[in-house]
Amino acid sequence: MRILFVATIGETHRGFLKGQIQFLQERGFEVHLAASPGLALSECGEWPGVQVWGVPMSRKTLAIKDISAFFRLAVLFHKINPDILHLSTPKAAFLGSVASVFLRNTRKIFFVRGCITGAQRGWSKNANRYAETLTAKLCDEAIAVSHSLDRK
Repeated sequence: MRILFVATIGETHRGFLKGQIQFLQERGFEVHLAASPGLALSECGEWPGVQVWGVPMSRKTLAIKDISAFFRLAVLFHKINPDILHLSTPKAAFLGSVASVFLRNTRKIFFVRGCITGAQRGWSKNANRYAETLTAKLCDEAIAVSHSLDRK
């Protein structure tokens, strides 16, 4: 079974997944990680049996770069054809959920570790809240790490 974890930056994978990779591999998972290229993603690539994929993404909203990341993710998803797509971090989860709509046999999971709309106001807060809602609706499951995030 093939699982692909997608986050905006490699530090997310390095910080949250290191202890889980071996567990998944022992249960037959082929593990892939996608994030922006950088030192943290390269370090993840040194973990035994893990394949990493550099997909440039910005944590900020930058239309041209976001469109590029969207298409790169769509191509990567088609290439890997994961059984499970694990999306985390707001930007990667949004782009990944939209890019994954044509993955018919893939279980899509949105793992909510934080909320970017807390300190925002006005149109940016509304736009980000809509993006989070759309991401959750496009995924088969949304898992929040706390009750406060689950209520949002």
